[in-house]
Amino acid sequence: MRTTRRRTALMDLLQNSDRFQCAQELHSTLSKQGESLALSTVYRALQQFVESGEVDVFHSHDGEARYRRCHRTDHHCHLICRSCGRTEELDAEAISNWAAELSRDSGFADVFQVTGIVGDCKDCVGQEAGLPEI
Repeated sequence: MRTTRRRTALMDLLQNSDRFQCAQELHSTLSKQGESLALSTVYRALQQFVESGEVDVFHSHDGEARYRRCHRTDHHCHLICRSCGRTEELDAEAISNWAAELSRDSGFADVFQVTGIVGDCKDCVGQEAGLPEI
């Protein structure tokens, strides 16, 4: 993938965020920072980042793809706030062991796990609605 100023700006934005964001949010933030680029360019770059393993993707309850550059490089899970999108990275070993046992007991083979646990973070508990749901 060719490195450009716009891709670098997008990656920097992802690197400095603690939450999953949709392409439209990322595009809007970049535009406010003075980066002129098409939304389709953001989608293409995000897809390339996902394919290269540089960025994780999470599909929210409504199917919208949200993106985040994780700090961990090992296999891990995410705990995601449904209100603000704040994300914590979790060790996946216990969840992987549980998933493997459940799969085996259910007669499934060649299983892979994609885990995002969604809830409300301590800062959003009790706040009024109005923020986008993840």
